[in-house]
Amino acid sequence: MQFNVIEQNGRNSVEKFNAELIEGFYEEATTKVRGDLVAKDFAGRAPGVTFDQDSFVKSLEQFTGAFGDGRYVNEQTIVERDKVVTIGTFQGTHTGTFQGIPPTGKKVNVMVVHVDRVRDGKIVEHLRISDTGSILRQLSPSLMPKIE
Repeated sequence: MQFNVIEQNGRNSVEKFNAELIEGFYEEATTKVRGDLVAKDFAGRAPGVTFDQDSFVKSLEQFTGAFGDGRYVNEQTIVERDKVVTIGTFQGTHTGTFQGIPPTGKKVNVMVVHVDRVRDGKIVEHLRISDTGSILRQLSPSLMPKIE
């Protein structure tokens, strides 16, 4: 894919394309998994885990299965060249098994930061920073530490 770089309101067309691709990916990923936007040589990580293309797509499928009405609400996008940072929240209802916890019907809300790198219209690198512990505590209050 060839890009022509054109300045538009301080952001060139490649950066605009990358930002729209990533924003659209997370918007769509909450309703269906967009594996076609993940490069074959993809490398990703999150606290305690690394991903290749297949394991990343599978993890998205499992997550969307656990929170069927889940959606990512993007609050801010920062883009520089091929890197796109999105900051927002994930909100959803626990309707499927999540990390061994059967469906509770409880609503969750957790802050999420994604850092993605785009090459030729595909995501090639991904870093997710989120508080999975917060989700677990929202689903099962017994996991919360006692404060004395």
